[in-house]
Amino acid sequence: MTSGLSQQSKGGWKDGLLACGGFLFLLVSLFIPVLQFVALWLLPLPFLLLKAKRPWSTTLIPFGMLIVWLLFYTVPLFICLFLFAWLTGSVMGHLVRKEDATGTDTVLGGLVAGLVSSWIILLVGQLGFQLFSQLTTVWDQQWAETVRLMGKNGIALQDAGLSLSVAFPILLFMLIVPSVVATFLVASRLLERAGFPRKSLPPFYEWRLPRIFFTAYLLLMIASLVQSGNEVGGDWILGFLYLMQILMVLQGCSFALFLLQRRRGRVGWGSHALALVLAVPLSPLFMLLGFIDTGIDLRGRLAKK
Repeated sequence: MTSGLSQQSKGGWKDGLLACGGFLFLLVSLFIPVLQFVALWLLPLPFLLLKAKRPWSTTLIPFGMLIVWLLFYTVPLFICLFLFAWLTGSVMGHLVRKEDATGTDTVLGGLVAGLVSSWIILLVGQLGFQLFSQLTTVWDQQWAETVRLMGKNGIALQDAGLSLSVAFPILLFMLIVPSVVATFLVASRLLERAGFPRKSLPPFYEWRLPRIFFTAYLLLMIASLVQSGNEVGGDWILGFLYLMQILMVLQGCSFALFLLQRRRGRVGWGSHALALVLAVPLSPLFMLLGFIDTGIDLRGRLAKK
């Protein structure tokens, strides 16, 4: 019995060290132009694999080692990326390990964990070392430089620019969603080879936002009208409203593919690519379809017919 526990402890330390090394490798890869986007989207992967194989106590091994390392080499950005990756990956690994959790549950859990960790990091960072204020300064400088460069090429942009408060929810969405989905897809292949049960996501044409998004969209539209004169609060509300519109466009794409699947019986990758391309010039139409599909269960009614 003692020998078995010792072997488990050694195995836990080994997997913990591998997770720590994997995260550091991905962190270094952020500075390699070819690999930086892939590495950014796979940051939670080492911790997902660790938690899927080991109990929660083992996930504290890389956490402790990396915290000690960051105390000697304190870089706020690295700390933020680590906390995001550790919490998101650990929650997803916990759900992968649960037999009754589906692939959709795992991705949704990762999205919630990513959002919660991101806002906690932002709040603590702002209180500790004015993180958001520093990001705003960098954002404004980069926007001014973009205006200057575009002006040289004869393209005029507004000097006021787009505030970080408006862009931040969309930027957060662009970081978290691809990261969670890419991490899940890669981890599913690796864990399946290791003997874990296969968990997959449903086809895109079956995706449907919960009805609470319909209510949230309506409330954000009302709030944007009420807060139109409030520069700070209005910017944040406008940012979340833009994000909700993007989600509605994607929902409209899903609904259009659902109709195509009902008519043709199957939907290939070409149809998915075409729908996403058409969603750019036809965004008002796709947004309306997504809004209706989210608020009214049209799919259920069509299925009954």
